[in-house]
Amino acid sequence: MSKLSIGVRRRLTTTGLFSPSQGVVTLFGYGISVRVDRGHLLIADGIGPDRRQARFPRVGHGLKRLVVIGSDGMVSLAALRWLAKPSEIGTLPIFPPGLHAKST
Repeated sequence: MSKLSIGVRRRLTTTGLFSPSQGVVTLFGYGISVRVDRGHLLIADGIGPDRRQARFPRVGHGLKRLVVIGSDGMVSLAALRWLAKPSEIGTLPIFPPGLHAKST
């Protein structure tokens, strides 16, 4: 079993696999979740039993951009607010081919 597959199965914090690489965290898979709990940003992603999750504090998180690749999941309004101010973290959703975000 590789280091990656072992690391994915346990609960992760920002010091694990979700540590921002040059300030960028990429979420992928099914049931992606981005929400806020007690002032911390909680993110989760993965496929099947290989799930990852992390908790980022408001200060000192090192997050500059959040990239979301997937078509299933949720982002709370509180999370959008957390990402927008005061740190101005960029959020980039990427949809699979044939699936487009629509607004009316």
